[in-house]
Amino acid sequence: MEFIPDTIPVLITVLKDGTPAVTRQAITCGIDLFGSTLVKVAIQGLYSSELDNSLKSSWAWVLKFRDEIYLIAFQTAVTPPPPKTDGPSGKITDEFTSVGSIGKVRQVIRAVVDMRFGEGLLLILTALEVLDNLI
Repeated sequence: MEFIPDTIPVLITVLKDGTPAVTRQAITCGIDLFGSTLVKVAIQGLYSSELDNSLKSSWAWVLKFRDEIYLIAFQTAVTPPPPKTDGPSGKITDEFTSVGSIGKVRQVIRAVVDMRFGEGLLLILTALEVLDNLI
């Protein structure tokens, strides 16, 4: 717990890294810290109506981290630079509007597909249709 005020600012910096895998890892670490801090807040709350200063500070920092994730998740679309190489392509389609965006597959790691789109960020939980069957 005592290291959270030192760790969270680093994770917030890493969140802004342009590499999706790095950002995902920062979010995963932050979620683990958030969960463990929440458990400690709940346990201390069972025995006292006041939180100690260390736990208050830790809780404030994990809430700052949560807010940074919200800013990233709900930001308006930003146009990234166009893909540099011709690779397999895919299309993301919004299930409600049927609007699609064409992008390039950057890497595939197990069930994770890293895509780049010239039109900005896309909504979470949209469908990926692979246009190039050579993947």
